Amino acid sequence: MKRLIVPGLLLTALIVVAGLPTTASVVGGFPAQQTTQAQGVFLAFHLEVSDTPRITTLWPKLMAFMVLADQYSAKVSLQFSEPWAQYVFDNGLASTVLAWEANGHEIALHHHGPTHKFFDGYTNRPDLIRTDGWYATPGVYKGDMAALMALLDPLAVNPIVSAGMSDAETDWPEGVLYYATKAGEENAKTDLVSVPIQATYNGSTVTKVTNAGYAIDHLGDAAVTLADIESALQGATADQVLGIVINDTTIEDHFDQIEPLFQLLERYSAQARTTRDVVSSYQPVATPTPTTVGSPTPTPQPFPLVTDATYGTVGDVRYVRIPTTDCANLTATPILVGDWLVYPNHEHNRNCSGPGLYRQALFGYNLQDGRLYLLRDDGAGEAPLLYQPDQNILYWTTTFGGTVFLLDPQTFALRKKVSVGTTSDSGGVVLEGLYYFGTVNTPDELCQNPINPNCGAVFAIDAQGNIVHTLNTDDGFRTWIGTGLTTNGQYLYIGSAKQTKGEEGTENEYLYGCSVIKADKNLNILASFDPGDFACYYLPYVGANADSVSGEVVPDGTGCGPSTCGPTTPPPPRARSRCSSTV
Repeated sequence: MKRLIVPGLLLTALIVVAGLPTTASVVGGFPAQQTTQAQGVFLAFHLEVSDTPRITTLWPKLMAFMVLADQYSAKVSLQFSEPWAQYVFDNGLASTVLAWEANGHEIALHHHGPTHKFFDGYTNRPDLIRTDGWYATPGVYKGDMAALMALLDPLAVNPIVSAGMSDAETDWPEGVLYYATKAGEENAKTDLVSVPIQATYNGSTVTKVTNAGYAIDHLGDAAVTLADIESALQGATADQVLGIVINDTTIEDHFDQIEPLFQLLERYSAQARTTRDVVSSYQPVATPTPTTVGSPTPTPQPFPLVTDATYGTVGDVRYVRIPTTDCANLTATPILVGDWLVYPNHEHNRNCSGPGLYRQALFGYNLQDGRLYLLRDDGAGEAPLLYQPDQNILYWTTTFGGTVFLLDPQTFALRKKVSVGTTSDSGGVVLEGLYYFGTVNTPDELCQNPINPNCGAVFAIDAQGNIVHTLNTDDGFRTWIGTGLTTNGQYLYIGSAKQTKGEEGTENEYLYGCSVIKADKNLNILASFDPGDFACYYLPYVGANADSVSGEVVPDGTGCGPSTCGPTTPPPPRARSRCSSTV
């Protein structure tokens, strides 16, 4: 169980398991006609990134699948990846695809971004293309997302407005409105049923809905069966949507399981529809009006409620529990933003069982109604956010999704995302209208091979997200900013950790590692205090960097007195004074 305690409120994480509804009844040896309360069922077909010979083999099966879908009046969202689109163009099949669209099917996008094993070659961030180990992609960079959308454009008369894709945070295409995906990092059967929510990707407001794979072998236990789908049809409420995914391997290895799916949906009067049709027509269920006389009516919130949160009271402390795994690492103290207590989730991947449902969550506990909401689901963080009322900005340093988010404190919408090629796991500070933050300096290839000068750096950005000042390796400064920055209103005090540069453990020069650094608002270093190598301790797991010196530990104005510096002889192997000047 993970707990986060704030005055009067205890936020905890607890694993919960929900049961499935019962199956349908049988009348006279045949399944009886049933109904479902679900808002709709959409069927998405992932035309995966494949080579030409395989697409050539599968094309006749796709044609047969579409004939079968039409027989059952099922409408399908055909999510084309670039290789499938190119096959259509190269073989003069565009008229066939346009005829499918004219018959009510949807032409949509399927995209594998730069962090996907099977990269399709298109991304807005070619610097993120994976080159490590199993994830090293055989793909080559072909262009940005605007180029991909332009390539797909001749496939359809209508604009492409829905997608299933990876790397949505960096690659979400402008003009695409609906995102059918999984809820967390891993596929899950629970993704079969969801309530559409509003989310922001790459600056675009998107309606997001989840879907689960059917007859897709590589999903293992995460793949849904006909029994799972029937249970969901029976148990779904009027505010919920069912999303079903099939892909190339479904028609390749399990074509015989397609017609039973169409028959099941037909029996429940829930013929498959396109993602665009289901999600665009979705209307949230109205919030019931409380009938208690004299009780104030909480303002309805536009954010999705964390429906699996549970609440309780112990003495004067109220607590919230959410389902998670032992990877959860809630370390950020909630801050007050209007009527909200706001805090991010973060998960590590060291010796734990796997990601939880809220790995990329920014939570908001509403003080009006005492309920927990999901404000955003596109980032993670280990440090508190910073609310700057005079600038009307909420700053969020992130360990996943970028480096710093600039959020609207009323709507929590993304105004600007600042990315410097690495992440941040410590809090920032505002001085004279600028937001100062530090970055990580992990002992891995991302930071060390080649040397990324922005790892272990400090930046200042203005209220528009423009980088105004930088202090990094190019300036003789390199150290993991692990404990944040503080200010006395005139100077900055920066707490640092290990200064890894290149090969781990190599320390031939002093780059302000494991120190407290005093800097002015232009990030000029004025002084530093280093307690010696003994202040840096490595944590006991593979790949860990050292602990940090707090920026709040500031030597007094006399410089290095015996009480703060100890012996004056510098420790090996770095021969230097522990105080570079009067602080």
